[in-house]
Amino acid sequence: MKRVLVDGDDDLHTTHWDLLLRFFAIVAHKGHAGTAREWLDRWQVGERWLPLRTALQVLAVDDEDVLFSVAPEVAQASRQVLTQLRAPVLARGGRHLLTRAVL
Repeated sequence: MKRVLVDGDDDLHTTHWDLLLRFFAIVAHKGHAGTAREWLDRWQVGERWLPLRTALQVLAVDDEDVLFSVAPEVAQASRQVLTQLRAPVLARGGRHLLTRAVL
């Protein structure tokens, strides 16, 4: 995962965006949104992935007021990410596919 987030070019990120969101949705649904945000910071990609980082922060502290601490365009993108992170994360059998594709 770290390799995809840190070393992947923008085309790779675009190609795997849905899988990345599913991964982070699973992490958030398991109660680890704060840990996932810390990963982004530790790997020094928080700025590159700011809408995702902000959405994870909202989930970690359970407070959408976090969106007021970022630029309006980041807040808007973060709201879109939040919608996807809050959606049901897996269809039957999806975990195996996700694990093979992302991890």
